[in-house]
Amino acid sequence: SYIPPHNDSPSKLLSLMLYFPSQQLENLSIGTTFYYSKYKNFKNIQPDFFQQNNESFFAKNFKETITLPFKKKNLYCFIKSDISWHSVKKLNIPKDQIRKSININLNI
Repeated sequence: SYIPPHNDSPSKLLSLMLYFPSQQLENLSIGTTFYYSKYKNFKNIQPDFFQQNNESFFAKNFKETITLPFKKKNLYCFIKSDISWHSVKKLNIPKDQIRKSININLNI
């Protein structure tokens, strides 16, 4: 499973994430990853920055800031903005495990 960096749709106001880890996955660094970037993208236009042939552009313009811990009984929230870049990195978990979560999005 993998979700490339993006900003979400312009109609989104808020995202809430609730994770349901198994004992094996609890506290692993497999939650949502956030990035710092000066590149603004409020309309969520899907550029090809994240394709392999553009790795140098991504490396120069995006900096990973935090990956949320995959913890139970924690609710994470963020506000959509023109620089709210986030992703789910390619998972490296056992084949018998599932990354379970509920995502609640508030839209206008």
